[in-house]
Amino acid sequence: MLLSLFAFACSQVEPTEKEITIDVMEEFEKQLTGRFTSEEQANTDMSYYAVQLHACVVDVPELGENVLYIEQALVDNVSSPYRQRFYVLSDLGDDWVRSEIYTLDNEDSFIGLCNNEDIASFSAEVATRKDGCHVDLQWDGTGFTGQTEESSCPSDMNGASYATSIVETTPNQISSWDQGWDSQDNQVWGAVSGAYIFDRKE
Repeated sequence: MLLSLFAFACSQVEPTEKEITIDVMEEFEKQLTGRFTSEEQANTDMSYYAVQLHACVVDVPELGENVLYIEQALVDNVSSPYRQRFYVLSDLGDDWVRSEIYTLDNEDSFIGLCNNEDIASFSAEVATRKDGCHVDLQWDGTGFTGQTEESSCPSDMNGASYATSIVETTPNQISSWDQGWDSQDNQVWGAVSGAYIFDRKE
C-alpha cells in the first residue's frame, strides 16, 4: 500500500521549468500583436514623440503563415500613419526567429485596418520586401532581442545610406531603436539617446 501511494504521489509532481515547453513562433507573434504607445516615455523626455504602434494578424498565404500588419502614427494623429508595413515572421530554429519587412502599395487603403475585428486577406502583390532589412531575434525565456545586420538595410531618407534597427520585446512592451546613417557612418535620422519604448495598451 505504501509503495502504491508513493507511486501515485510521484505521478502528481508538477513539471520543472526545463520541462515546460513554449511555441516560440506563437509567443513572438503574440508579443508583437496589439496596440502600444510611447506616451509615458514622451511625457518624461521631450526628445521623444508620443507614438502609437498598432499591429494585427493578416492573411497573406503567399508570404507565409505568420504575417502582421504594422501601423505607426503620432498619438494625436492616428488617422495619418507615417509608417505602414507587413512583418513576415518565421522560425529559424534554436530559439531564433526572423521578422522580414515589406512595404505596401496604396498605403491609404490600409489605414485603420487593425480596428477591424475580422482578419483581412491580401495578395502578396500588394507588398514588396525590403531586402537586407530583416531582424533576427533570440528568445531569452521572457522576450526576444535582435537587430539588423550591419549596413545591410539600404535607406535614402534624409541623406542616409543605410538604416539599422535594434528591437526588444516582452509580453507588455516593445522597444525599437531605428537609426539612419550616411556613407561616413554619421547618424542622419532617428532617436539619438536610445530606443523608443512602446507600452502595451491592448
